[in-house]
Amino acid sequence: AIWLRDSLYVVYIGLLVASTLISLFHMGYASEVLRFWDPPTIYRSWCIIVCLYSIVMMFFLDRLFEFRRNWIWAARFSQLVIVLNAGALAFAIAGRYGDVGVFVSRLQQISLVFISGFVLYLLFARRQYQYILSAIAFLGVVGVLLVMQLMYTGANPLKLDGSLSRLLAGGTVIHLILLSAAVAKRTQLAERRLSEEKDRTIAIAQSAERELTLKVSERTAALSQSNAALEAEVERRQLLELKLRQSLDSVNDALARQRDFVAMVSHEFRG
Repeated sequence: AIWLRDSLYVVYIGLLVASTLISLFHMGYASEVLRFWDPPTIYRSWCIIVCLYSIVMMFFLDRLFEFRRNWIWAARFSQLVIVLNAGALAFAIAGRYGDVGVFVSRLQQISLVFISGFVLYLLFARRQYQYILSAIAFLGVVGVLLVMQLMYTGANPLKLDGSLSRLLAGGTVIHLILLSAAVAKRTQLAERRLSEEKDRTIAIAQSAERELTLKVSERTAALSQSNAALEAEVERRQLLELKLRQSLDSVNDALARQRDFVAMVSHEFRG
């Protein structure tokens, strides 16, 4: 199956898990689900989930828009962002997310702006229209993440209060639905490419088989002509050998008659 061979789907599963945990915190259910933890531990887990979500999302966007295939510098940028977020994750695990929280938010905002520009480049400069559905899904991601990141940094330009956190969770669900559609489209395209590759391989194999058959036929005809010429040459040589033997027999007979005649004449002269 396609989804077993493409790392996109493995990363997508991780994104679903991280998004579910993000939504759980946004909707205020984390304290209920994790009631056996104290508030500092819950906060630390929230910081860890935010870092993990950033890492998995960057991995996912890298695979979804095929950075390495379309522009190597986009792939290197995503690798740098992942490394920096991994460093922030280490701070979060150590309970020092407050030292890097603003940096993580700014890094995610820069990443979203960069990837947005890259997606526009794919669509309008390179005319890679197979990424349209993925781009629409990414717009949902951008909207939700920008609002979340602005709220993390203390800014609230949309004047959202805590009671509207469910709206953000709903936005997360919507963009996950769009991403699911994009992944499904990616699967369809991958299956189409695989089918085209199979058809191309079969066509190449059939062409090679036809060429081989033609070459075998030509070689067989050439060998048949060579065999016919060889048989004719053998027959000609056999006929020549027969004629030579007949000539040699004739010469031997003449010589024998000559000896007999000479012997007879010699006998007559002596008599």
